[in-house]
Amino acid sequence: MNRFPIFLFLLLPLLGNAQAKFTIDGSIDLPDSTNISLITQGDKPVLIQKTKIRNGKFQLSGNYQEVMMANLLVFTDGGMMTRTIYLEDGVVHVQAGKKLSDAIVTAGPLNKEWDAWQQKHGQDLKKLNIADVTAYVQQHPSSALSLDLLIYDSERRHLLYPLLKELDVSIRELERAKRYSRFVESEMALRPGGIAPDFKVQDPGGNSWKLSDYRGKYVLIDFWASWCKPCRAAIPELTEVYNKYKDKGFTILGVSIDKNARDWINAVEADKVPWKQGSDVQGEQGEVARLYRISYVPLLFLLDPEGRIIGGNDFEKVLADRLGN
Repeated sequence: MNRFPIFLFLLLPLLGNAQAKFTIDGSIDLPDSTNISLITQGDKPVLIQKTKIRNGKFQLSGNYQEVMMANLLVFTDGGMMTRTIYLEDGVVHVQAGKKLSDAIVTAGPLNKEWDAWQQKHGQDLKKLNIADVTAYVQQHPSSALSLDLLIYDSERRHLLYPLLKELDVSIRELERAKRYSRFVESEMALRPGGIAPDFKVQDPGGNSWKLSDYRGKYVLIDFWASWCKPCRAAIPELTEVYNKYKDKGFTILGVSIDKNARDWINAVEADKVPWKQGSDVQGEQGEVARLYRISYVPLLFLLDPEGRIIGGNDFEKVLADRLGN
């Protein structure tokens, strides 16, 4: 089945209403008016501040809520250069030559910790050696770096997640630790065998319904959108399946991730599908889309009568095994 991509942005550290100030004083051998940016760490970086280099120097300052990793970023004719630092109490001094990545950073304890780690293991926070991370977390349970080694290894964060409980409460109470926990736990719930997260939406007539209202039946959740051509092209196939199994304890729930209510309702009326429809009309940033980590549509989840996820795009085979051909 074709998939229509959606670009989702993870929740990132909030920089407003901050509790402390950061200051970065730097020197670098680059031409005047070259832009240097400070961005958040992660796959979807957000700009914190930007300034221009003048007389080989730059300064960035602002507020932050909690100590956090960030990246200095410069684009030159030779390409992109970065240097990872921590925003922490006190002034962060950055002394670079022509290469930002080789800059010497003089700052507080977290920057010293980070420099010691990256000198031994490199700057890449992905594909980390689990034994190395485990040893570091156990030896440094009160360090924000221990937390960040879990968070930013996006390919292994599920494997590293059990280490979170070994961190001190003060670290587990950081906002990004809470976001990390919610993210991993909700993603794990979407794996086969997990109980599908409950949600509440409204049908086109304004009546509310919840996923849990349909416990006791096999349920195929069809995430779609009015603007998604593959979603709507799949309706005849889904209708065949619906008609085949609807009298055997099976139903389909259509959940739109539209942002425009009129577009969604017009599509529902035009397609004349016989199963229940609902939406929070909040698009990819809505609660349901975030709850189900929707990165494309159509997206399908097949649930058993207890609400456990038992299939996805293979729903026809699973239904045939469970309910007969």
